[in-house]
Order: sequence, then structure tokens, then C-alpha cells
Amino acid sequence: MSERLDTNLVTELLHSKYNAWLDDMSKRDGAELVSFELDVDKYPEQDFRVTKVEAEDPYKNIPDAIYYQGFRLRWMRSMGAIAYNQLLHQLKTQPTSSDDSRPLLSRLQQDRSEGKNTMIVTSHFSFPELGYFKALRFQARHDRPDITNNGVVINKLMTRQSYKGKPLVEHFKMGSNLYFSYPKTASSEKFDIPEDIMLAGNRLMLRDLVSDLRRGGQEIDIALTGRQIVPVRSDIGSVDRYDIPDIDPSSVGLVRLFDNVLGATIIRSPIDGKIKMEIGELIDIKDRLKTNSPEELVDQIYLPVAESVERITGVETTYQKLGRVAVGQG
Repeated sequence: MSERLDTNLVTELLHSKYNAWLDDMSKRDGAELVSFELDVDKYPEQDFRVTKVEAEDPYKNIPDAIYYQGFRLRWMRSMGAIAYNQLLHQLKTQPTSSDDSRPLLSRLQQDRSEGKNTMIVTSHFSFPELGYFKALRFQARHDRPDITNNGVVINKLMTRQSYKGKPLVEHFKMGSNLYFSYPKTASSEKFDIPEDIMLAGNRLMLRDLVSDLRRGGQEIDIALTGRQIVPVRSDIGSVDRYDIPDIDPSSVGLVRLFDNVLGATIIRSPIDGKIKMEIGELIDIKDRLKTNSPEELVDQIYLPVAESVERITGVETTYQKLGRVAVGQG
């Protein structure tokens, strides 16, 4: 059997499993993403062999002044004008850490110019929130010239979904490279995504990601949990608590590939309906790993996230430490 035929069969098998998953997602309350059929001729990123899509500015001939105004209006419509301006100001005045009072954005730009790579870990409730922190950074720095130094790791499943009439890939690649992963989650197990395909796909994705990281100056958004924060509801439908999803041990090793890591939480509060953001401290990975394991470092990213979610929502939030000790934030 030829390699060409093998990969075609892998693609067909993978997407046959995705069909049930996508159908289930479309029936969930508040579903915002619309699924579409497998068509690798029209959407080549659906092919198993395609592990990366390059960033592409679709508005190359539009002057910066008009471009950024249009970008601003788009996100103001999504977040609300007041929230957008407040969050943008918050980001611009955010210090790097408790030990470094320099503006975070200045430090990130300096690290980029020095060839350092930064992992951005953002937690969210819904799909639009996934892009908010990236959009705010993009606008605050006027990142248009640096889109090829920005990246986002997304589930291969998302090559079969659209948002507001446009494929998700098209939304993301306007401002960053895309890398397609196969996270091991409760849903991937429920819908029987073959583990050998996920392992092989992640190896291929890492090949492209590592190649770009070797160039240096990359800022990559990764949800190490592989999914959004999960509400746990009572019998009457109210939220009893929120759970930070378990992190697969295979995802932990990703932190070793980067120089720095930054955790952030940006969600719409169920209390007042306003979008709230809390940004953690920029962590020097190599320095932190001198006295901590990668697992402990990931815990240091996500424990503050759980605390942020609890402050914003007023609801108990749990994070299952990688040492398998349950921690409730209260």
C-alpha cells in the first residue's frame, strides 16, 4: 500500500470519527461553531499530512491606519466598546511580574527582538474568548508586520468548523501561523479518536513547531488543557463549580521548548456579563526549571488561573495538580 494511499485512509478514518464529535458539539447549549463536510480539495488543511498553515494577511493593500481601525471595530463589536477599551488599557499597563515593573508588552517585544520564544496559555469559557487575548496583544503592539512570528496551536478538529460564516482557519491565519494538534481529552476518548493517529499527528506538528522555534522570536498561544474551562452543574442546572480540565502529561513537555511562559484568564463573568481579564506573571522557564519539574511549572501556571476564574465568577474552581492532588480554590 503506497504512502499516498495510507495517508488518505488516515485522513478519512480521522474525519469519520470527527463526524460524531462535531454533531455532538452542534447540539450543545450556546453552540457558536458550525461544522462543515470533509473536502480536502477545498480545505487542504483537513488532510492529515498538513500540520501547519502559514499566516497570511488578506488585506495587504490596505494602509495600516485603515487596517487597524477596521481591526479595532471588529473586536469592539465582539467584546463591546467599553470592555475592549478597558481591557486594552489594562494590557498596556500590565507589569511583567512582581519582580519586574516594566510593561509586559515592552518585555515581550524585547524578548522577541532577542530571539526568545514565549508560550502564551489562555483559559476561556467560549470560542470567542479564545481569541480575545491574542487580539488585544495584536492591536496594542500593531503586530501586523510580525504575523509570521505569532502562532496558535489548535485542534485538527477545528479544520471542520466555521464561525460567523468563515472557516476557523481563515480567522486565525490573518494574524498568526496555525499548528494542528491532537489533544488527548475526554471528548477525544469519548468519540474514539485513534491514539496512534493522535500520536503520529502530534509528532508531525512538533516537527514544524520546533523548526519555527529554532528561528526564535516566536509567540505561540497554546491551551495545554486542550479545551475550555468546564462548568459542573447541579440537578437544577446551576453551576456548582468550574473545573480546569486535566492536562495530558504529553503536553507538559511543551514548556521545555520555550524560554518564557505567560498565563492569562479572559472570560465573560456570569455575575455581571462583563468580560474580565487577569494576567499572570511572565515566567522564565529555564530559570524556574532549575528548582522545579515541568509538572510543577505547569501547576504554577494553572493554579493562578483557577484562582482568577473563582474571583471573576464567584464560584468554586478546581484544578487537578499533575501530582494528582485535587486542589479547590477557596
